[in-house]
Amino acid sequence: MSLNYELGRIKNWESVCKDEEGCITPETEGLIWATLVVDMGAITEKNHKKFANRIKAYEHIYGGDHLVPRRKDDSIEAVVERHIGLSTNVTTKHASTFKKKLARIMMERIPYEIRASL
Repeated sequence: MSLNYELGRIKNWESVCKDEEGCITPETEGLIWATLVVDMGAITEKNHKKFANRIKAYEHIYGGDHLVPRRKDDSIEAVVERHIGLSTNVTTKHASTFKKKLARIMMERIPYEIRASL
């Protein structure tokens, strides 16, 4: 199944989502792919803080700010807020489902973390 996205509802979408050459910026592309990871299909006025929090939780497990590329002086909250209006064909899942997903990921990582520390 393809990942489809819509940028047209983002305020000033061309300056937010495209670089000088007309290509999608790394942060926009990162957010598009992040919708799959955080199980939320859109960034809205109502849910943008939850979206950012899910990204932070996922990045906390894996360490670093790698899911969505951003400048060092830019917070994930600011990046997400600039992209209010982004939507994809990802099905939004309840917070409890996302938390279970994170717990499963953490449990799967424990043996690797233990081996790496030996």
